[in-house]
Amino acid sequence: MRFLVLAVIIFGLSAPAAAGEIAPHRALYEVTMVGPAQNIDDAVGLLSVEISRSCEQWTYSQRFELKLIQEGADLGDFSFRLTAWESLDGDRYGFRSTTSQSDEAGVKLVGRGEINSDGAGLAKYTEPAAFERPLPSGVLFPIGWLKAGLAASEAEKKRFSGHVFMGAAPDEPLRVNSIIVAADAVSQGEALLRGPRWRHLSAFYNQTSAEVPEYEAEETVLANGVLAGALMRYPTYALKVKLQRIEALPVPSDC
Repeated sequence: MRFLVLAVIIFGLSAPAAAGEIAPHRALYEVTMVGPAQNIDDAVGLLSVEISRSCEQWTYSQRFELKLIQEGADLGDFSFRLTAWESLDGDRYGFRSTTSQSDEAGVKLVGRGEINSDGAGLAKYTEPAAFERPLPSGVLFPIGWLKAGLAASEAEKKRFSGHVFMGAAPDEPLRVNSIIVAADAVSQGEALLRGPRWRHLSAFYNQTSAEVPEYEAEETVLANGVLAGALMRYPTYALKVKLQRIEALPVPSDC
């Protein structure tokens, strides 16, 4: 299983900010199962996302916990944690992720990534073993990917595609094809939830995928970058991601 949130984000604390900026924030989401599923009666979980900024880099963390249930019995727990940093220019990246399921030994990935002047990149792992993997030309790390997606939305493009590397799974980078659909703007309520928004309909492919995506996502993304909600479609079931709580984080003012 994989869970990946690719939301477009920009700066903004008490009001919508200018396009292209990124808003440090912390958000908590409830995760539930929707529709019929094969061999699963229910699924409940939580997703937390935090994005902060210093004068030198972005820091990104994600934690996802999911419990699967069948006929009242617990089928096991799935857990994913990612902590990463990315340079402000998007050329350097460091990551640490752990994926585990029930009592099985987890998969731990630790390493760094870099993008060269020609647009190609290189991922250097230190765990589970020391090895290197070339990254395709045009690859982006998470914050760079989010900024590019926002730019495409602001430019009223209908489609957006490319490769993104997060260090969340051994088979990255992921190839992503997205359709962008404008949605109604929100003018009232929580400041971080105001402004224009888009629906990003995306298909995610790993290195061995051909025509069939590994999973699909329908995300509602605000112009201030907040992920308002999502529907994640996996081969045998679907999950709804609903925003429960959000708070703005400070932006450094002395850089």
